[in-house]
Amino acid sequence: QKRDEDQDRVAKLCEYAQLPPSEDNVAKCEMEHFAKLLAPQLKAFILSRHPSTTPAITFSKLKKPRTALVDANRGIKNLVSEAYAVRSVKSKLLAVEEASEESNSSLENTSNVQRAPLVDRV
Repeated sequence: QKRDEDQDRVAKLCEYAQLPPSEDNVAKCEMEHFAKLLAPQLKAFILSRHPSTTPAITFSKLKKPRTALVDANRGIKNLVSEAYAVRSVKSKLLAVEEASEESNSSLENTSNVQRAPLVDRV
């Protein structure tokens, strides 16, 4: 479910930037695109991409006031500026899914290998 929500956020951001939805295109989004997301969406975006496993309490002090975009452009730390700062980091949620898909495909590839018959040696 969280993975689907993260994909929805990626799709929204790319839609705001008029780009095809992908993790790579999120890095091309501008701060104004992040300002269109709601505060809970921004918090979830930050937590899914933040390089450390910092608990949500760390971000609880960050807000998204009506002046968030102007404040972020002036260098004031808020949810918009923090989300913009981690935009090029790949999502941990989506990365887990990609890794499991790759391991599944490699397992499928090895299962298709023809096995040599066993030979008993005396």
